[in-house]
Amino acid sequence: MAQGVREDSPVPYPSRAHLIEPMARSARLVLAALAAAPLASVGLRVQEVGKCEEDEVAFAKMTTVTCMLNWVLKGDKRVLSLHETQHQGCWDQLEYNTDKFLSSALYQNSQDGRCALIFSGYHGALAGYSRGVGALVWPPETWDVCGGDMYAPYVRLLRHHTSLGNWSTLMNLLAGPESPCRGELAFAAESMGGTAGEMLTACANNGSLHELMDASTPHFNLQTLYTFGSPAGTVRPLVNNLREDGCFKGKRIYQSKDVIAHFGALYGMQHPRMDSVEIWTGSAGQRPAVQLAHCDSEETVKDGDHAKPPAVATNLQWRQHLDLFNHEVTTYSDLIKWMQDAGKGEIFEEEPVARDSTALSYLALLQQGTA
Repeated sequence: MAQGVREDSPVPYPSRAHLIEPMARSARLVLAALAAAPLASVGLRVQEVGKCEEDEVAFAKMTTVTCMLNWVLKGDKRVLSLHETQHQGCWDQLEYNTDKFLSSALYQNSQDGRCALIFSGYHGALAGYSRGVGALVWPPETWDVCGGDMYAPYVRLLRHHTSLGNWSTLMNLLAGPESPCRGELAFAAESMGGTAGEMLTACANNGSLHELMDASTPHFNLQTLYTFGSPAGTVRPLVNNLREDGCFKGKRIYQSKDVIAHFGALYGMQHPRMDSVEIWTGSAGQRPAVQLAHCDSEETVKDGDHAKPPAVATNLQWRQHLDLFNHEVTTYSDLIKWMQDAGKGEIFEEEPVARDSTALSYLALLQQGTA
């Protein structure tokens, strides 16, 4: 365990033990899909170096190349070149931290100096099939971390990643005294990496980073959060202590049929207090539909079946993807770009839509220990 990280405080769920085998079966299906994801994602549309796209598009693409990082480092010619991972539009990679479980990278916008911390999803193909199943479902308990009950498998993944040798280098670039980063810091990730990042963001913003990593790590705050297809990971919704309304800036983006994005519903977990964007896709020729849920709504923190809204009114056609689990980050990247081109880009803007948020009263109750 890293210095400064406290012992785990398990909160077991004995009454939910009967869910472990169904969860494991779901996890096996998920890992089978994820194993092929990096090579299935080769069709990424590479950004012109130096040209800035909308943040949400750039974040999705930086997440994509971070997911592919280990294959690139291995020299696999079927994926991107090293240069393409280091330069995405006007964002340049400053540093990375990786092993066979998870990758992270720090990017800086060459035009305004902002920095973004990017996490991949869990590397199921690299870590191994059986181990990947265990990473999703074991131990079947929550731990008291940073003042919240967090799902233990994701905390384990995050703590392991922050114990790697290059994490301290990346963190010093992000928040050390010589950091080149300017303005607000952002975070983006997909799948389990997004859930781990939500936990990291909540801990950073309430001054509890020492519970996840070495106490000597420079302190930082993360203001903007974008996740793609990430499952819920806490008993109660995480809130942002840095905003009066308790909401995180950014968007949680997920497809209606993404099996991993809804995985947390199997064990009663909830999503953070932030706007969520749900996207419905159909077969080739059918236009996607999209719907926004406000930060303070029940729809944004709980998984469930929602009524599909009308398709986006546009002449643009949607190209069907071979994405059996509706989870590949390249699908998210293409969907966001399609929505931008169809004139729906404002739905992804970072500012929370709800201005008078009930999350404020929830945050007050949480701070009083009565929520």
